[in-house]
Amino acid sequence: MDKLKKRICKKEPSLEDCRASNVILNEKSQSLFKGIFPQYAELISENLSFINNEKKLQLANLSKKLGLGDSQIK
Repeated sequence: MDKLKKRICKKEPSLEDCRASNVILNEKSQSLFKGIFPQYAELISENLSFINNEKKLQLANLSKKLGLGDSQIK
């Protein structure tokens, strides 16, 4: 796993919190992401086309809260 991580990203210390690190994609991985993500976003959009915009906003907000974990939810 460490070899894979070294090939796709690098780890830098966080400027805000000395206990944390930021993981940054390398140029090759960024290029791959930029090529794949628009297609992924379009697929998600198509799959959620039956949901109205209000429900999509609720889903986005809930997803953000889940991503932050309960320590960040207020």
